[in-house]
Amino acid sequence: MFPRFLNVSMINLGLFTPTFGQLPRQFADSLPVTKRLDALRLVHFHSIDTSNVFRNSNINLVCRAAHRLQKTQFRRCKSYQSFFHSKKTFFGATGTILGLGGFSVGFMGFFEKKKELTIEEQVLMEIKRSILAIQEGNLAKAEEHLSKSWQLSDLENLEQAKTQILDIQANLSFQKEELEKAENLFKRVTQRLIYHQNVAANDNSIIEISIKLALIYAKQGKHEESIAGFEYCANAQREKIEKHGADDEDTLLLAAWAIQSLSQMYLSFGSSDKIEREVVRKAQSCAKEAYKYASMAVGADSQQAVAIASDLATILALEGDIDGAIEKLQECNVIAGEKHKFLQAAIRVNTGSLYMQKGEYDEAERICKEARMIARRVKDAESAARAESCISRSSTLRNASAQRLKAKSKESVQ
Repeated sequence: MFPRFLNVSMINLGLFTPTFGQLPRQFADSLPVTKRLDALRLVHFHSIDTSNVFRNSNINLVCRAAHRLQKTQFRRCKSYQSFFHSKKTFFGATGTILGLGGFSVGFMGFFEKKKELTIEEQVLMEIKRSILAIQEGNLAKAEEHLSKSWQLSDLENLEQAKTQILDIQANLSFQKEELEKAENLFKRVTQRLIYHQNVAANDNSIIEISIKLALIYAKQGKHEESIAGFEYCANAQREKIEKHGADDEDTLLLAAWAIQSLSQMYLSFGSSDKIEREVVRKAQSCAKEAYKYASMAVGADSQQAVAIASDLATILALEGDIDGAIEKLQECNVIAGEKHKFLQAAIRVNTGSLYMQKGEYDEAERICKEARMIARRVKDAESAARAESCISRSSTLRNASAQRLKAKSKESVQ
């Protein structure tokens, strides 16, 4: 059984084509509840990109599924993310992977005859080098290594390795915003897993790809396809948690990712008073559920839980509870300051924006200057730009407010 939000008519290529239309446009300005939304329109309140938070922290489940049935060296690659984030691994001159404590082994290798690597070992080496190239930001070099690993895999028909290579290529294309290419590659990976390796359609590896496809559809403006994808993934994970319990971290994290993405999609559009109010309630319900699963999986102080809590603050602001939203963001800021510095700038900008909405322009400017400093330190260009905008707007609004008070004072004197 295939994921229901995908059309499987193109079985010959394994390309599953969405068949849905478009959802209504974004929030209408004429809605009766626009006063509650003025905060978001005025200050551009911004959700943290939880797709990056989950993508960068979760293991690559496709790698695990691709090599589950084959006892080769590829089983050692449980997660390319572990290589992507490792600072303690490097390649010695002999091609042997060395930890920090293995320097002497690598040094000895210079005086020994180099062992000729098997094709499988060469493929694994090229895959790992591609991941290190991605870590260094050299995407062109990563593609070269992946291309070479594919050619080597062809020599001995290493189909399991090919699946892993395609998955890394898909993620690389997604990172480069080559959405159509990423979509087709992810679908090819799905085909290989389901048809050639008998992976179940609700397996976590398939759910992970389905979430990424839904994210692609969202970026392409295909909102119905995106929501259908997130709903499928969310329901699949809920069923697994209900049936098997909440012991599997991967299942819980994927549930949180899918449900939180669904919450963010709900907040991005609507076309009438009834839809808007309903959407906000649904978004809040999803965010709370996602927060629960993330906290169960990796803790309430994890980067995933903090990002979701920040979105809950967004929803409080939508409901008109600015003080409650600020309080929630302050809680997030404390945790981010201690453990997740890269989230802190976005959280501080949102906090400053809410103070600006309250008319406390000095405090808004102070917090956004702090956010700008943090953003520059962690190289968060988006948050730095938003902080600059917040500072500029706070100054403009403060001056305009002072002029109005001055004019009003003159009128009262006259």
